[in-house]
Amino acid sequence: MKYLFLFLALITASPALASTEIVVDRATHTLTLYKDGEAIQTYDVILGKKSTPTPAFETTFNTIDINPYWHPTDKSVHELIKHPELIEHYGVIFSDSKVYSPPGPKNPLGKARLNLNYSVRIIRIHGTSQPELFQTTGRNYSSGCIRVLHIRDLVGRLYTDPIDWDKSYTIKLKETVIVKVI
Repeated sequence: MKYLFLFLALITASPALASTEIVVDRATHTLTLYKDGEAIQTYDVILGKKSTPTPAFETTFNTIDINPYWHPTDKSVHELIKHPELIEHYGVIFSDSKVYSPPGPKNPLGKARLNLNYSVRIIRIHGTSQPELFQTTGRNYSSGCIRVLHIRDLVGRLYTDPIDWDKSYTIKLKETVIVKVI
């Protein structure tokens, strides 16, 4: 009997049984949200530039940061030091060995970050502080992350409870979402 309970726990927790899926198509620069196999909404995205391309991968997530802080990687910090105008542009603060951009209009993560369970590289799906980049052709400007112009709409379709867009906090989804980058 205990094996039956273990089996039931495993299959109900399996991400393969999730009813919500996100597919990012690198060829078309789009992200499509699926629920129960049906396409619900498609969004334009910005992907990684040639030197830091967004790879193909499959993963899951079940948390979303609202108004996240941006903690740049060491590589990004070196870029900030080489190009000091970016410090002001992204609202970056250097404080007691910490480097970050607080929530706000300059934060490169925008209003939300989907916390992907992808450990090979730091790649997230998030908003943007540069909506003008969506008006260009190609749209390969990120360091590998997937930027979504209408991130609030996407988050609202993933999490239907009220969201306080003025606070910085993490929400836990009711189900695990599958993400496929193709």
